[in-house]
Amino acid sequence: MKPYWIFTLLLIMVGVGMSLDPGEVVARWIRLPRGYWLRVVLATFVLPSLFAMLLVATLPLTPPIRGGVLLMSIAPGAPMLTRMVSKKGVLFDSRLAASYQIVVGLLVPLLTPILLYGLGRFYQRDVWVSPWTLAWQVASMQFVPLVLGLLVKHLWPGFALKAEPWMSRIGNLMLISYLLFALFVLRRVLLAVGPVAAGTVVLFALACLAFGHFLAGPTIALSNTNRHVGLAMLIAGLNFKSDVKLVVPFFAAYALLAPLLMAGYAIVKRKRSPTAAFRDSIVG
Repeated sequence: MKPYWIFTLLLIMVGVGMSLDPGEVVARWIRLPRGYWLRVVLATFVLPSLFAMLLVATLPLTPPIRGGVLLMSIAPGAPMLTRMVSKKGVLFDSRLAASYQIVVGLLVPLLTPILLYGLGRFYQRDVWVSPWTLAWQVASMQFVPLVLGLLVKHLWPGFALKAEPWMSRIGNLMLISYLLFALFVLRRVLLAVGPVAAGTVVLFALACLAFGHFLAGPTIALSNTNRHVGLAMLIAGLNFKSDVKLVVPFFAAYALLAPLLMAGYAIVKRKRSPTAAFRDSIVG
């Protein structure tokens, strides 16, 4: 099923890029003050790691749960976060989400190895991941298809306007089929998720929502909560080959519960602002 998933992901990401205005995506980098992006980096990379360490230090967690939450804290920017944000309505800015995805994709190969090394030193573990490995993972699955879609929209806007709805429909159908199959395959793994693991997932996801919301606004709150489970699994596989199966239930629980919390957050925001389109607050 891996080739099927890769094709589905690429199709959706190219379609997302074709649905956006390249000028508006780039404008988010230019118009937003530098202090805003510094707060985004703080909310995305630094605070989740510190909060994960706090959970590890204060809660009676098993080693797999401790490893899962620590790895999730250094793996931001899931491939389809822009698409997920765009589905939450006009209160959330899909152009800002796309800008966030590109910026985080560029920063992951730089900051994630540093954070992983720092966590390893703190917990007296010898862990590492090559920046080039992360760069290839992010570029091939996120950066390249998203930028390709933006480029198509810029060069052939008429074609993009006609093709994007069909690509979206086909991609959605393939994604739903894949998720149903994944749920069936992982049914025993999900049933093995205990209340402690589920509670830790909820606490960590809510913290990511709060960090994004208070430091950079609702769009970043959703984007920050949509952590990269695949990237966390990659790091786990490279460093804990014999124990990687032990952290799969935590990652599976996050992949299932985090979107539910994000959906609940979006519903609350829409009820509080039913008519006005939201614009992320910016404090220079």
